[in-house]
Amino acid sequence: MLKDANFRQPHVHALGPLAKESWLTTLDGPAPPIRDRQVAGNGYKLVSACKNHDCRDNNMVVLYAPRFRTIYGKIVLRGRSTLIGSPPQRVATELERLWRTAYRRK
Repeated sequence: MLKDANFRQPHVHALGPLAKESWLTTLDGPAPPIRDRQVAGNGYKLVSACKNHDCRDNNMVVLYAPRFRTIYGKIVLRGRSTLIGSPPQRVATELERLWRTAYRRK
């Protein structure tokens, strides 16, 4: 996805100060395939990744709406959670569910 400027630019912008974390801007850690998702009536690409050798405490799930070039995400950095892109409540709820499914399976 980072090869696509339509994703890369809004992704880095949404990260804000978190863009200093190289794994968030390179997305070179373990990641499942990108999937299509419908959330709150909009189409998104689900992008997930984590930091090499530290997935439990450093990971992310991002919903990218190509039509609007909008990014919403949940970033966990050193065990602390942050939402990016100011997601609407329904999207924030879905991000939490997607994150739990990806990174907190029991």
